[in-house]
Amino acid sequence: MKVCLIGSTRFREEFVEVNQELTRRGHLVYSVAFYKEPTKVDEHTKEVLDLVHLQKISESDVVVLITDKEGYIGDSTRREVIWAQLEKKEIVPVQYGPEGLDLPDFSSLGQDGWAFNDEFLRSLRETKSLGKSTEEIMNRRREEEEEEENLENPDQPQTH
Repeated sequence: MKVCLIGSTRFREEFVEVNQELTRRGHLVYSVAFYKEPTKVDEHTKEVLDLVHLQKISESDVVVLITDKEGYIGDSTRREVIWAQLEKKEIVPVQYGPEGLDLPDFSSLGQDGWAFNDEFLRSLRETKSLGKSTEEIMNRRREEEEEEENLENPDQPQTH
């Protein structure tokens, strides 16, 4: 299974541990290329890295969201969660607590896998601005889906 890891790059050790464990289990794992520390990148490079990571999400079967026990999600991760939802990917949360890593068994994914619902996405939008570029991506994606639906059902009235 192709798995993409998302979460704050401040969780470097957790990313490495989850990546190693999933790879050990035979999964193809897409992860981040750079972490906040010690590498600093300029704004252009960050934008490129963000877009590359969105493509990794698109090519994955499932997305693993890495957070701490407080459930921290930053702006980039919020955008990735929304992108994964738009791509109709299952999102599996992995939180680190005092007992360490609690990684689910992916063999049952798709049967009783977990995905964020619309209420969660609304709460993300309300708690923090998504940023213009994210809104543009979401609107463009919705328009593409509407166009596809109209092509599949040409006899249906347009709902614009």
